[in-house]
Amino acid sequence: MKNWKIFFSTLIDYSLLLIVLRTLVSLTSIHIEGLWGLSGILFATALVWLFFETLSIKFFKASPGHAIFGIRVTEENRKRLSLLRAFKFALLKHPIFWKKDTLPTLNQRRRLSSRFIALAFAAVCLSFSAIVEHFSEPISVLAVGGNQSFKWKQFALPEKAVVVDMPKNPEVVEKKLDLPKTDKKLDVKEYVAKHHKEDVHFSISYTELPKSIMRWSSSLILKGTLKVVVSNEKGASLKSKDLGKFKSHPCIDYTLKQGDKEFRGRLVLVGNVLYKLNVLYPESNKADVQPSAKNFFDSFKP
Repeated sequence: MKNWKIFFSTLIDYSLLLIVLRTLVSLTSIHIEGLWGLSGILFATALVWLFFETLSIKFFKASPGHAIFGIRVTEENRKRLSLLRAFKFALLKHPIFWKKDTLPTLNQRRRLSSRFIALAFAAVCLSFSAIVEHFSEPISVLAVGGNQSFKWKQFALPEKAVVVDMPKNPEVVEKKLDLPKTDKKLDVKEYVAKHHKEDVHFSISYTELPKSIMRWSSSLILKGTLKVVVSNEKGASLKSKDLGKFKSHPCIDYTLKQGDKEFRGRLVLVGNVLYKLNVLYPESNKADVQPSAKNFFDSFKP
């Protein structure tokens, strides 16, 4: 049996499980971001794949990937492998890990029915993923302020290829931010969705940074911009800040306090464009707003 068939059959099994597992995760509140998130989903898929292939070989003599290439894994007498030997084969396929004459037999099956079934299984997995991806993103419902709920809709910034969930169609506000210790101003275009009953404002704005600023490191740019944000909010004080990454882009999360109001925001640097996502709410309503704020930030797709 050619080694390339074993390799690609394993790759097919792993890829199908990765697609299904990633799709199922997208239906939950779990958000996969950065290197650790990617490593986690890959490791989880490897564990599920090992369990799945062991049972497939034990009970059906083949996994979907094996079936597509017409491979059956059996003992020399064509009987099924024991659960332990099926697990060992799933984990260690190369002959160097087996004693002489103990490696399971790999038979080439000529019948096409099993291949069609395996291909149909793969098509179902891909279709399931596509359907969930299509219907899960545009609209989601989250609780805000006790019994109040919003139908979140995906909003695309007209000038930029980015999208974010908004509870309603936002208003457009153009303004200029004063730069500290200089007479220069920064042009900012902001989209604001206001929920007057709960007194909660969701907004996204952006500005294109000049080359003179882009010479600095991303951390300095984000920290400097945060100072500008604080200085332009009269009476606001910085409660917390946290540098990090958002979908591989440098970002800084922050919280401001302004009287009885609180701001929760995120600055994201994408190339030379700086995006600011902001949620303004009464401090007394903080606990109710947090789930919606998280959805708002995590829905941003630069």
